[in-house]
Amino acid sequence: MKTADPADYGGRILAQTIGISGAGELSFGGGLTPCVVLGGGLFTTNLLASTVRVDTGSPIEPPPELDPPLRATALLGPFVNWYVGSEPDVYLQAALGVASIARTPVGGAASDSDYRAFGAGVLLGVGAEWPLGRDFSVGITGRISALVARGRDDTDASWLHVVTSAPAVLATLTYY
Repeated sequence: MKTADPADYGGRILAQTIGISGAGELSFGGGLTPCVVLGGGLFTTNLLASTVRVDTGSPIEPPPELDPPLRATALLGPFVNWYVGSEPDVYLQAALGVASIARTPVGGAASDSDYRAFGAGVLLGVGAEWPLGRDFSVGITGRISALVARGRDDTDASWLHVVTSAPAVLATLTYY
């Protein structure tokens, strides 16, 4: 299989990146009712180690800027948590927003040649919280996410990315 050449981009390159990532969340919200919290949040994943598998029908491999050693995704938008009213406090979570994919060089600063793509995404989760006094609780959340983003590489070729994350597990700290 040959490496990417801008003349080859008329066709499709089908590739799958599989790896290990870390997940994070920073969100702020308020209660609409005792069972419903509405707010805004930043939901992230950072690909720490990965392997790219190119579909056998693809004529070329993806260019290097699309197979970086570290890649980050982010979803920024509103969320809703619906507490189902049990002990511990179990909730369902959903978020919808603006999504991005960014190439992050290992051990280096961002530069103009870094790759970025933008689009939309969705996140679904389920969690449980246990009170730690009157103002705090600790918990655990499991979530999955999906995003669709479009970007251009260094040769000005357009790329469509469909990114899904396997279930992520996060420890949570909530302040009331």
